[in-house]
Amino acid sequence: MVVALPLIEQDFELSTSSAESVVSTLMLGAVIGSLVGGFVSDWIGRKPANLITAALFLGGSLLMTFAGSLRTMLVGRFIAGLAVGSSGPCVSTYVAEIAPPKTRGALVTINEVMVCFGCLLSVVVSAGLQDSALHDGDHLLVSHLSKEVWVGVAKLAGVCLAVAIVDRVGRRPLLLIGTSLMLSCHFIFALCFWTLDMTHSETVQAIGELNLYAFIFAWNLSWAPLMWVTCSELLPDEFRSIGMGITFGTFWLGSALVNQTLLSVFHTIGTGNAFLFYTTLTAGSLGFVYFKVPETMGLTFEQIGLLFSERVAHTHNVV
Repeated sequence: MVVALPLIEQDFELSTSSAESVVSTLMLGAVIGSLVGGFVSDWIGRKPANLITAALFLGGSLLMTFAGSLRTMLVGRFIAGLAVGSSGPCVSTYVAEIAPPKTRGALVTINEVMVCFGCLLSVVVSAGLQDSALHDGDHLLVSHLSKEVWVGVAKLAGVCLAVAIVDRVGRRPLLLIGTSLMLSCHFIFALCFWTLDMTHSETVQAIGELNLYAFIFAWNLSWAPLMWVTCSELLPDEFRSIGMGITFGTFWLGSALVNQTLLSVFHTIGTGNAFLFYTTLTAGSLGFVYFKVPETMGLTFEQIGLLFSERVAHTHNVV
């Protein structure tokens, strides 16, 4: 959306608040789609729910493509958001349930590969469209898209590596390695911004940019694909689809919260201090994975269920 928004703003002559609405409407739809999608998947079945999700993607895309007004664009964005949200509980649950245990991690992760490939492709297409549509004075924006391309490359590289090794090294190692890298990147961001607050340095700016690509790579190596995998594996059969809906609804709510508060946090406590705060949050995630997330590689759903039965029995014995 970052690369398409300038064209939308130009075509519809949007104010700042209207541009924010274009961005946030999809996220609102994603929250609702996640929560509803899990129930629909249990109600009518996985395949019909996936067909509805695909229809929502198509309908939302067509509305946005042929939108002649801001209202139509917002409706299209909302419908597309419903599809984005429902794809979590519908697609991941279906793939996890039909995949053999030995390749389940890779097959579920392929969904995220397609997402990252689509993000990279959209940047390339948008670069071509903006190059032909923007005025000569706006070509600085086009040159900025080269950085967006590298962001897309980092995303795709991380998730492709995850597909290749998730069923060989396991879920826990990837989560631990990726979260550790993200923690380090957050702290490096803090150091960079503390330094830039004191003095201008192109070297520090370059380090910060490379660190951004490293963070994106780490996220897409671990949490981006594996939240689909681990949630679909750890949730019991009778609650899997509904649980996935609640999980991804919470994820989208968290994303919305970060997007809405990020600049305010930067302004209130300083950018460097903000990233130090995010470093501590990431450390908490690392501890949670280390102590609470079991390894599920190669296990059937029945075997995964026994892992939790054994933990409950052990807890009762201790008590």
